[in-house]
Amino acid sequence: MLRFPMDDNQIEVPPSFLALFTSPSGYRLTQPMPFVRERYELCEDLAQMLTEQASTALFKTGGSERDVLASL
Repeated sequence: MLRFPMDDNQIEVPPSFLALFTSPSGYRLTQPMPFVRERYELCEDLAQMLTEQASTALFKTGGSERDVLASL
């Protein structure tokens, strides 16, 4: 039975994001996990803010999603 060290951080970084910080061999991270997790949290926060802005712009303009995204 494999056992992994306990990690108090509950944020799970998806494999697609981990791939950005993985060595070409695919077996090691090129940055420490706390750094990768911090970057992931930042990207998630930015995505949430942009989603809110886009939703507001879509409601105000009544335009298409394509037009709203092009204007951001």
